[in-house]
Amino acid sequence: MSPSEKESQHIGTTSQERSDALKDYVRNEVMQKYAENFGKGLQAKDIMYYAKIHHERNMKNNIDMHVHVVVSRKSLDKRMKLSPMTNHKSTTRGQVKGGFDRKNFIQKSEEAFDKKFAFQRNYKQSFEYCNAIKNGTIEERKRVIETAIKQESAKQYEIKKTVEQNKKNNQGLSL
Repeated sequence: MSPSEKESQHIGTTSQERSDALKDYVRNEVMQKYAENFGKGLQAKDIMYYAKIHHERNMKNNIDMHVHVVVSRKSLDKRMKLSPMTNHKSTTRGQVKGGFDRKNFIQKSEEAFDKKFAFQRNYKQSFEYCNAIKNGTIEERKRVIETAIKQESAKQYEIKKTVEQNKKNNQGLSL
């Protein structure tokens, strides 16, 4: 897990606040989404994992904070095999039950971050947009580009409205 510089700044003002917030996010949001994504009725408490936060200093943005998560290949009770690299998705028959949808996991983790920290993500920075532009069909690319244009238009409209309201307020003061 590697939050962007903007995300890191949003979750805390000090290094300790950011570290604590990221630790809580991984423990209570990411690992829960990870467990649920197997489609086997698992919870985060059923997964054996170890997570370590790294703080690296560099000249560009001063602090690069990220988390390494190592996860057991079996559930805590050792009754279920877990592999996020499987290509099975939501299977109910045969040897493999469940599966793992990597795109869904990333998207759900991103949504959990935005909700938990009230983060206003620019649509062009979202996984949905970036993945569709990079890997999507022409229809998917068209859809996300149209959504981005609508979002940008709405943002420009709000800015224009705010500027006009400020002008009206300033005119009333000069009288």
